[in-house]
Amino acid sequence: MLRRLGAALLASTGIAASALAVTAAAPAAAPQAQAQIPGSSALTPYLPSVPGRCAPNIVINIPGGANTFGSSPDNLPMGAYSRDVGTRLRLAAPDRVIDRYVGYDSIPGGAYTYEQTRDNGLNTARAALAQEAAACPNSKFALFGYSMGADIGARLTQEISQGKGPIAQERLTSAVFMANPNRGVPGVQQAGGAGPTEGAYGALPGGYGPVTNRVLDICRPGDIVCDTRDSGRLLAQVFAQTAILALKLPVDQLNANVAKLPPQEQINFYTQLPANALGTILHTDYYTVNGSGLATDYITSHLG
Repeated sequence: MLRRLGAALLASTGIAASALAVTAAAPAAAPQAQAQIPGSSALTPYLPSVPGRCAPNIVINIPGGANTFGSSPDNLPMGAYSRDVGTRLRLAAPDRVIDRYVGYDSIPGGAYTYEQTRDNGLNTARAALAQEAAACPNSKFALFGYSMGADIGARLTQEISQGKGPIAQERLTSAVFMANPNRGVPGVQQAGGAGPTEGAYGALPGGYGPVTNRVLDICRPGDIVCDTRDSGRLLAQVFAQTAILALKLPVDQLNANVAKLPPQEQINFYTQLPANALGTILHTDYYTVNGSGLATDYITSHLG
């Protein structure tokens, strides 16, 4: 009976777990000429930044899943929230900040799982940061990432904290992760309203070491990716191994994993699926909690 219930609920709500991979794709499909950013009284144009220019501070923005593509120019604002943050910082401090965007093939599907797509994005972000650091040796850097971009940014920040990244620790001024599936690292400042929970993948093992006090997690309550119930975590982990956009819903694999749980935990898992579906909707809306403004303020307060 539980298996039949699980199949029915997963068929209707299982796509919710794909929030990890495909994040706010509709509003970010094409850059708008201008948009209202919460907390700002003026229309903010998403105009390209000057290519090849150095500034005292360079913000590396990493869009979420399905929000960018591999051949996207690094000076073109791309992605839900990442384009808000980067553009707003540049306009607020044009002599101090330049914004860059990591273009990577961000749509998993076919032969590529979420994890493979994320790892490709991490390689691309690492190379982009190394290129900017070499071209602008006197610049310092901030990182911003949303959803899959937050996953990438968190791992890149950890590399920097361990002395394995493309820049030295002292060149990183701040890192802001919105809807981070690795949320929960002790000592990281929190914003957005979510409680002391963890993301879909749990707190990033090893954390951020000596740069922890430069990291901000923004997570709204109920977001399936960063404020994750145990059932949502199981969904995310199974879907991350699946080529989601090829419509390969892992119903059998998920039910097999759930069948290994004690009976009460099985019941909890299936009854929480509707709440997890709602969590997907919450994941795509950070304007409600002024996420872009929170990120912008934090990065601004840490500029070199």
